[in-house]
Amino acid sequence: MLSPKGLGTALVSVYDIGLAPPHAASALIQVADVDWIKIVSGEEISLMEGQSQSIELMAGIDDGSTFDSSQYAYMDIHAYIKSHIVELVDDDDVSTPDGGYVSSSSFKIMGKQLGITTLYVSTRQQSGQEIVSQAIKVEVYAPPRIHPLDIFLVPGASYTLTLNGGPTIGIC
Repeated sequence: MLSPKGLGTALVSVYDIGLAPPHAASALIQVADVDWIKIVSGEEISLMEGQSQSIELMAGIDDGSTFDSSQYAYMDIHAYIKSHIVELVDDDDVSTPDGGYVSSSSFKIMGKQLGITTLYVSTRQQSGQEIVSQAIKVEVYAPPRIHPLDIFLVPGASYTLTLNGGPTIGIC
């Protein structure tokens, strides 16, 4: 098990002298601070009231390298939701009591009330500098309903139905 003590690069080599001939294996280990974090689930998300959706994250360094999903637990990522129409939930869609902290490369949100809000995530470098993702728009919409529910028409007649509810963002 490796435990980094600071930022930088190290070459780790293991020698198995019990083999004939002895064998060596090496790995280059880079310890780096997060330079950027982003939400990869899209710029706009629409979810129906009472439904949940996963939000996917990606974090990396300036050379384009990205962190393995196992490293997100050590990044102290915090999810910020501007209004309470959406909340963080666990895998069973139960509200999380951890104050918005995320410990993996994805998390779930649930639509609680109708409306539109923004969501972003942040983490801090060892220096204390905050790294912030882009903000995405999240809409919670009412289930679509057609009115009237029942109508009888004679042949050749026409009638315009009304649709209430449904998403409003991302609609052309």
